[in-house]
Amino acid sequence: MEESVKELNKYKKVIDLFNKEQILDQNIEDLQQKLWYNLIEVRKEYIPGIQKAIRINLYLCQMLDEKKQIKRLLSPLFRLNHLFDQRFYKSPDNVESGLKIFYKILYSTYGNLDNFLKEIKIAQNMIQFSHKRCDKALIKQYNYLKNITLPVRGYENMRLDLFTILKKFNDLLPIVSNPEYLVEVLEETTEFKKIYILEYQKNHLYYQNRFNNFQRKIYTLPEYRALERLSSINGLQLKPVKEYINSFFSHKCEVENLEQILQKQTRCKCGFNLGEKINLPSLIKIIPVVKKGIMSYIRILQTNEEVNRRLKEYLRYHPNTDIKKILSINSIEDINGPEISSLISEDLIRDINKALNQRRVKISLQKLAPDLTGIYSRSELKILTNKIVKLINEKVGPETTLIEITF
Repeated sequence: MEESVKELNKYKKVIDLFNKEQILDQNIEDLQQKLWYNLIEVRKEYIPGIQKAIRINLYLCQMLDEKKQIKRLLSPLFRLNHLFDQRFYKSPDNVESGLKIFYKILYSTYGNLDNFLKEIKIAQNMIQFSHKRCDKALIKQYNYLKNITLPVRGYENMRLDLFTILKKFNDLLPIVSNPEYLVEVLEETTEFKKIYILEYQKNHLYYQNRFNNFQRKIYTLPEYRALERLSSINGLQLKPVKEYINSFFSHKCEVENLEQILQKQTRCKCGFNLGEKINLPSLIKIIPVVKKGIMSYIRILQTNEEVNRRLKEYLRYHPNTDIKKILSINSIEDINGPEISSLISEDLIRDINKALNQRRVKISLQKLAPDLTGIYSRSELKILTNKIVKLINEKVGPETTLIEITF
């Protein structure tokens, strides 16, 4: 009798793990039966939870590229699954022998009762971890930290903190089986992420301010303003020089919601890396390049046969335009910026565009003669003139700017 009670108390100790209500002492037969049926109900509840926990934790290892941890991480779940996944539970009326088999498998699987009691808590926490899908938060935080790029110098403390946090992911079992430790790890990753975002924003702002200051200096150069105006000449697009200038601003960032972006990814859309240095040339080196670009436009105006012909044709009717000065320039090396900007004015570009957009049409008076043949009095000369103008307009259209009359 005493031996039976002692053995039953061991069973009761196990069942108390799964039972929220306190089991009061009853006679041996009633207590055995209650414990057995309670165990069967617990098994039905635990089997789906164990299987889900196995799947979730397997997925966690794969997503964190920690496949080597699979065996150690899943062992508590596999052992508990082995304990519950037995045929003898399917005979609910066999109470006494069922409990003995359960206890025998428990000992063969865990070695002793204390090991089981210790490991069952681990398995229970792992089941809760999977039920709450805490793996999603871990995977998200881990992937973010893994994508952080820190420079070799100047960020030694941050690098050490990052290494320390990531190292904890080398042992997942304590994280997924200890709720308090899980909270601690997530808090550490969140805090480090916050520090990183602040540091990144500060560096990004400094980096972009240097870009903006450099851009303002270039854009305010008289030589650059002259080049900008020349680039608006219709049909003349000399990209190499303009592209060279714009290449300095290829990393210029237009993002306004940087903090929101950094909550999801470790870098801005502009590609800036924390600690990245910016090397910009001096304006002394930029000005000769800009002047070279200006001279490239002038050379086309001077040497392109069709362009040059149209400009000279325009000069015949507009002799006071600065087009004449442009066509006579041999070099601008010795001309200072303000003089270049004054010469290549918006008025000049407007005149050049007018010249290049001229539409020239030849009209033979012989073809108009049949419509004009007749006798006109002096008082009808105005009518004749209007008739000639009307005929010419019908031939040339509204876009024509030059009309060549032939006989």
